[in-house]
Amino acid sequence: MPAGGHRAYGWLPDKRTKDEAEAALLVAGVDDILEGVGLHTICRRWNNLGIPSATGKVWQKAVLRNSPRMVGWRVYGPPSIPIEERYARDPEGRPVKGRQDLILELDTWMEVVAKLRDPSHTSKHVHTGGRKYLLSGIICCGYCGRHLMGAYDRDELAGAYVFPRVREQEQVILTLKAEQTEWLRAHCGPGMTNVAASWPSLEVEQRREIIGTVIEAVVLKAADGPKNRFGPGRVEVVWRA
Repeated sequence: MPAGGHRAYGWLPDKRTKDEAEAALLVAGVDDILEGVGLHTICRRWNNLGIPSATGKVWQKAVLRNSPRMVGWRVYGPPSIPIEERYARDPEGRPVKGRQDLILELDTWMEVVAKLRDPSHTSKHVHTGGRKYLLSGIICCGYCGRHLMGAYDRDELAGAYVFPRVREQEQVILTLKAEQTEWLRAHCGPGMTNVAASWPSLEVEQRREIIGTVIEAVVLKAADGPKNRFGPGRVEVVWRA
């Protein structure tokens, strides 16, 4: 039975009956996620359209979570557990079905979970969802191989030189994440067939995902001297095999 508290977006105040208009918006958001649009972009769109959340507040990334409630499972458990694993189970370990109308089919919801758990979208060092620049987190240093991002010049040695063994372990982790990302990309990537025609209408994160399927890295070669300025010759594209 539905418990107390605010109603979830997509259902009427009885917390059982699907709100057709809100459910349609959620389904459209799911389609965007599977096509590579980030949660920040979706929230910005809905806020610009004046669409309030279930509590009447503006949309935030944390509100648009991959909740099991979408497929009728009862959400239960401490916040320390990932939301996609926070559902009640029966004695045999099977998810407990609630009495609310379903908004998503289970297969679609599983695709969304896989998409939102993609390592390229969940790095704790580089945030991908709200990036403004096309090559953020993609361009890397031609000297040490690490990804470049905006920061103050602190005149410090990079950790790769101070802790070489740490770098070796980091490379193992990156390799495993890359393999996982390839699998996720193959199963739930953008479904377009004409990239050139679609490019002008795509969001930055969608363009980044397409770039990631053909480019391994963009390397910025080291400057020849302290006064050497940026030039196209310092950029090298490493294509995927």
